[in-house]
Formats: sequence, C-alpha cells, structure tokens
Amino acid sequence: MTQRERILAIVAAVLLGGFGLKFGIDRLMAAFDARTQRRHSLQAELARKQAVILHARRKSQQLAQWEQQSLPANLQLARSLYQNWLVGLVDRAKLEAAQVNSSTPQARGDAYRTLTFHLSAQGDLAQVVRFLHDFYQGGHLHQIRSLTLSPGPAGRKLAFSATIEALSLPGAAHADRLNDQPAQRLARGGLESYLQPIANRNFFEPYVPPPPPPPRQQVTEPQTPPRPRTPPFDVARYAFLTAILHVGDEREAWISVRPTGETLRLRQGDAVRVGAFEGTLRRIGDRHIEIDCDGTPCQVALGSSLRR
Repeated sequence: MTQRERILAIVAAVLLGGFGLKFGIDRLMAAFDARTQRRHSLQAELARKQAVILHARRKSQQLAQWEQQSLPANLQLARSLYQNWLVGLVDRAKLEAAQVNSSTPQARGDAYRTLTFHLSAQGDLAQVVRFLHDFYQGGHLHQIRSLTLSPGPAGRKLAFSATIEALSLPGAAHADRLNDQPAQRLARGGLESYLQPIANRNFFEPYVPPPPPPPRQQVTEPQTPPRPRTPPFDVARYAFLTAILHVGDEREAWISVRPTGETLRLRQGDAVRVGAFEGTLRRIGDRHIEIDCDGTPCQVALGSSLRR
C-alpha cells in the first residue's frame, strides 16, 4: 500500500467513525427524550389520579354528612316521623288551623328518595318566624321549596302555606329515628334576633322611600359654610345575604333586596347588580360570600348587607 492509499484509508476510517459516533449519540438522545417524556406523562397521570382520589374523599365526607341528616331508609317510617316533627313545630309556634299532608315518595334512581309535604296554617308574623326558625334549626336533609304568605281574614292573621321536600338515602345513619343534631344554617342563633327586625314590619304595605332632603337655603353670609348634601339612596345598603344553600353539587347564595322585595339566587360566577352596586360572585363559603367589585375583593357575611 502506498503512502497516498494509507492516508485515504485513514481519512475514510475517521469519517466512518464520526458517522457511527453521531448515529450512536442521536439514538442515545432519542432514548433519553423518550424516557423524559414518559416520566412527565406518568407524573401527569399520577397528579390526575391523586386529584380524583382527593375529590372522592371529599365527596365521601359529604355523603357521610348527608347520611347523618337523612330521613330513615324505611319510607313509611320516614314519612310518619318527619310529618310528626312538622306538627310539633306547628304546635310550638302556636299556628292555627294547621294541616300537614304528604304525597307519595318519589325514587330518584338508586341515589335517594324524595318525600314532599304540604303545610297550611294561619297565624301572625311572629308565629311564622318562630316556625321558620325552628325549621332551619332542624338538622335534617330538607328544604322549603315554596312559601306563600297572604293577608288573612282577621286583622294581623296571615295565611301561611309551604311545600317542603325531605330526602331519604339508602345508607341513612338512623334507621328508626330522625337526626337529633341541630343544624348550623342561621347567621344568628337566637329567635329574638329575628323577631325584632321581621315581626314588627308590615310586608303588605308598599315600600316608602325615605323623604328627600330639604332644599338648601340661600347662604346670606359668606363665612357660613353650606350644608352638606345628603347622599343619594343606596339600594345595596338594604340588600342582605339571607341564606347559603346546597343545590345539587353547587352552593347558592340568596340576597334579599328589601326596597324592591326581590330575592337574588346566585351561584359562583354570576353577576351581582343591586342599584349602583355591580360585581361578580367569585366564591360561596359556608357563612360568607366573596364578590369582586371592580377588581377589589370584598366579603359579605350571612345577615350582612352588600354595602355597609
């Protein structure tokens, strides 16, 4: 082999070695990238499954609470016990001409059964407040679906009617009795705190706004400062957060606008518009809500108004 051939052979070997090395490095990097991608995919799958487990634990805790509040699984016994409980509330409130009836229970698949009760009675506003206070203190899986108050035939007596829905779960914690643990639904615990602002009002009189401010008198002396103007009537100061309910899997906040008699039933993400007050309902907690007002978060507790 000549010197020239020897040099060409060396060059060819170096080139072949370089190509082989590049091919090996490319295969190694591809395998490393595939392994990294696989690790990221497994980590994402693990995070998803952990979120599912956490969600299931929370739902399990919620289901356990519902089973504690549920009427007994025996529908005939549940209907009898709950109807007697309603009659006891009526007697304690001293409502008159009371009737409590129930319709045939309705099955909602295998998840729960619905029992509907119809109540009618007569009494003054204080007696109605006493009944509602005792009702919402009851730790049962129930709610008032509709409530009607109308002027009765005799003075301050009111005709009171309500449709009440209670649930019975197959895994109810109590087989032969109702739950005896009180609920924590009311913003104020004592009955008197509700009688004072509610029972002393006549709901059937039209709303009368506050009188306008008197006209500003002519200033005769320059050194006498003018009287400050009375601020305009703010409806939001008389809009109160009255209830936070569970409707299905979501929470619902009820805001009572007293000047108009309107009740806003809002869920997370809904717009809140009361008079000049505008915002977005960002979160519904157990005893308060959070509203985003022009980028500024504010909290409203149960029983409080939108603007203080």
